[in-house]
Amino acid sequence: MHWDRGELAKTIYANKESGRDLLAGDYEKFQAFTDMEYMEEQKYVAIDFFKDLYFSYPGSLFIFNDRDVDAWIKSRIKHAGYVKRTKEYLGINEMHLVKQYWKEQYRNHKKSVFDFFEDKEGLIYLNIDQQGWEEKFCVDMTNAGIPISPKSLHVGKTK
Repeated sequence: MHWDRGELAKTIYANKESGRDLLAGDYEKFQAFTDMEYMEEQKYVAIDFFKDLYFSYPGSLFIFNDRDVDAWIKSRIKHAGYVKRTKEYLGINEMHLVKQYWKEQYRNHKKSVFDFFEDKEGLIYLNIDQQGWEEKFCVDMTNAGIPISPKSLHVGKTK
């Protein structure tokens, strides 16, 4: 399940608040989740609930997509609505403050993930700036019991 126009994230937040399984409801039938966010309210499941997901769904894999932070911010700026909604959420108008906020959010999340998984299984680290990341990812997934071919990957990167 990819994003689902924010409904995936909204459901996970609502389930957490009500004490239900995070993926209860329409999402129980899926095996993989990407872009679990609802940017209108700055809700990012990967940031707020990755630890809950880890403990709630033992044996799951977590993929940390990484890249140069400035390239990531440049990509985010190109996505419709991100800048506007972040400015509204933060109550600011200055673009440099949005970039500063995102950079801090990125660094804090990356540190949190690596600190958490330091002594745990289940993290696949993927740096899309490195040559050959697609093959490395496929090997890591195959080694985890999920065979994937590089031809099956959708690769998109901000130009």
